[in-house]
Amino acid sequence: MEAILDECHGLPVEAFQPRDRLVAESEPAEAMYVLIEGAVEVVRGGMALLTVSAPGSLIGEMSALLGRPYSATVRAATDVTVYRVEEPGRFLAERPVLLLRTAQLLAQRLDSATAYLADLKTQHEGRGGDQFGVIDDVLGALLTQADRRIGG
Repeated sequence: MEAILDECHGLPVEAFQPRDRLVAESEPAEAMYVLIEGAVEVVRGGMALLTVSAPGSLIGEMSALLGRPYSATVRAATDVTVYRVEEPGRFLAERPVLLLRTAQLLAQRLDSATAYLADLKTQHEGRGGDQFGVIDDVLGALLTQADRRIGG
């Protein structure tokens, strides 16, 4: 993540206190943030998903790349310092190293999600009923729907 921080020197720095909101789910994506220090909590649909504290972590990158509103609320869990990236699409396009690292991070997330779903399906296969048949739908959507949206 050090490479990400190196690409951000000179950007505006913002500070947040615990419980301050950096971005709000469903609101227009105005900026992307890069975590310098502290920890943030990611909440989606009212459910806390994870806490992120690795310097160089990106906040709002999916919205920046997809041109969509923020997909989750991110709030400070501790005192937090971030770089604020205006026009994140342009910013990433002008920095191939950062764009590649962002793609790698997103690929890791997708790989983890699909591996988890495949493992869940394997664990519950043959238990009767079709309550886990939805996993096939989710896996299919993860692996094919995104291609159609991007033009693949």
